[in-house]
Amino acid sequence: MGSKPLKSWINYTCTCGKNIPVKGTTATESFNEEGFMGGYRISRAFSMVHAVLTCLGILDNHRVIEIWVKVSNPETLSQIHHMIQQPYSYLEFVRLIAEKANESEKGEALISFIRERLELVQSLAAKNSNHKVYYCMGSPLFALNAGRMENNLVAFSGGVSINKQIQKEGKPGVNVSPSFINEQNPETIFISGFLSRPLDEFYGLCINTAYLQMQ
Repeated sequence: MGSKPLKSWINYTCTCGKNIPVKGTTATESFNEEGFMGGYRISRAFSMVHAVLTCLGILDNHRVIEIWVKVSNPETLSQIHHMIQQPYSYLEFVRLIAEKANESEKGEALISFIRERLELVQSLAAKNSNHKVYYCMGSPLFALNAGRMENNLVAFSGGVSINKQIQKEGKPGVNVSPSFINEQNPETIFISGFLSRPLDEFYGLCINTAYLQMQ
């Protein structure tokens, strides 16, 4: 997952001379998967479903698997992918999973719990007006895609996500130049918990390789 061939592989032979037992023919056209389709994104989707089920008190593995089966079709996974990108549409994701689990009442209770906290954040959002934020993953120069929930949460809480300035997208983000970050000069940098690293290592990458103008 995540590996890409640099050129077409025709004879399936390694540089050491070993023949690789590959069956079939090499595709001549590139293929791009959208959203949650393919790779680790499927397992991440199932993890998010599992988290909601845990909050609903569904801890039996057999029931969890039954609900995973119900959402494992491409249409539902694509629907989930869009639902989880915005704070309030995430509530619809919770409602969907609760319905799949036949636990609508518990689902509405969880939705009410989350909505109260969203409203609290919104009431404080004005205090963060124009506060610039950068969201990266692992490396200071690997920026999360502009449309991801993390960046939308920044905007939701009143901040300005500099990631929104990035036009291109990758999975789950793209590399940016040191000049981009320095020019935008964010006041706060968030490091994604997924593929994160210790803070001292992160600072080391910034300083030792002159990535950023540390202030």
